[in-house]
Amino acid sequence: MLRESRNRPLVEAIDNAIEEAEDLGLTFIASILMMARLEADQSIVMTRARRANDEHA
Repeated sequence: MLRESRNRPLVEAIDNAIEEAEDLGLTFIASILMMARLEADQSIVMTRARRANDEHA
């Protein structure tokens, strides 16, 4: 949960930057930011999976 709460501000900042880039017509920059957003989401999912595996071990 700690990692997820630390990532939340990062995810929000990336979402805001994506919106800003799209508003400015910077589609390439927006696509790069979207990849960063996916990486942040993946980090949260992997942390949850590790935690679930630890609980079952």
